[in-house]
Amino acid sequence: MTMPEGEGPPPPGGYPGAVPPGPPTGYPPPGPPAGYPPPGGPAYTPAGPQAFAQPARPPVRTSGRRTALLIIVTLAVIIGLILGALYLFRDRISGDVTELQVGDCIESPTGTEPISNIQHQPCTEPHDGEVFAVLTYPGDNTAAYPGVDAFRTFVAQQCLPQVQVYTGRTLAEIQSAGLTYAWFYPTTDSWTSQNDRGVTCYIAREDEQKMTGSVKAAGGANHSP
Repeated sequence: MTMPEGEGPPPPGGYPGAVPPGPPTGYPPPGPPAGYPPPGGPAYTPAGPQAFAQPARPPVRTSGRRTALLIIVTLAVIIGLILGALYLFRDRISGDVTELQVGDCIESPTGTEPISNIQHQPCTEPHDGEVFAVLTYPGDNTAAYPGVDAFRTFVAQQCLPQVQVYTGRTLAEIQSAGLTYAWFYPTTDSWTSQNDRGVTCYIAREDEQKMTGSVKAAGGANHSP
């Protein structure tokens, strides 16, 4: 092989002063650029619930309509409890004399003054009287006050038949048992200002002693003195 003129094969180890092969001086060593994660693994956080913050919950909003409904239901419950208590303890409290009902046992008022309230008692406990008739005296809102004698006649005609039905006894048997009857009737003021037409008849003992038990025919107790 012919070599170019003036040149020959290089001496072993290269020419004097020659730099051995390799990367140029001043260049960074090979590898990924600075700032990049090293090879061999992902550079991101794996996706999943722990990688995200919990979303903020929306504020709770109350409904005015729902609040109003809740108030109405609460009031209804309270009213129901009150009415239930009044019904259960009706025979333990006083009440308006015009609201007496058949079968109510009562404390008889003392004196001759007009009354508006009457004390209820359980019929199984000592009491003065037991209501057997609640009637309405005939007369419209413009009718004149009839007077005591008219009420007495009305009671004799209407209450006496009913006391026999209520007790299951004849008038003679009632009298022989030491029982009698009395009644409440409107005052002049209640007749004109309140259109009161109610007449309430009740049975009591002639000697004005206490009664215990009911005189009603079904299982009624004998109240002979």
